Amino acid sequence: FAVVTKYGNSDQCFSGGSQVSIDLKSSTGDITAVQPTDNDDGSYMASFIAEHVGEAKLSVSINGQPLKGSPYSIVVGRNYPAIDKPSKVVTSNGSMAAPEGIAFNKDGMWAVADWCNHCVYLFDDQDELVRRIGYNGSSDGQFS
Repeated sequence: FAVVTKYGNSDQCFSGGSQVSIDLKSSTGDITAVQPTDNDDGSYMASFIAEHVGEAKLSVSINGQPLKGSPYSIVVGRNYPAIDKPSKVVTSNGSMAAPEGIAFNKDGMWAVADWCNHCVYLFDDQDELVRRIGYNGSSDGQFS
């Protein structure tokens, strides 16, 4: 997520150097310090991987002053698989040729549409391929 600093008159600050502090407090009480990156333009980028699923509190302060509304309540869900190079995902039928979309259900299953192979791949909550749906064509069960 991004934090953009502003002056007291609400104008955006366009220089870095502010002390941005971010802490994540999990539902179990564990606190993780998140180290933001100063973009030297008044904005700061931060990312984190939460250790626990459930409600958490995200505290953000700039130069020792908490942001309005901080701490923020957030809900941490399952850590879904990251696919930074989906064309390298290998299935039992070979590699995906042109994955175009990904969707998850509440049980952790996920699906990837592969438009070049005219199919949808379904994976379970352990990231194992369950099945392929569809083939090229215009009959039932086929995609064109």
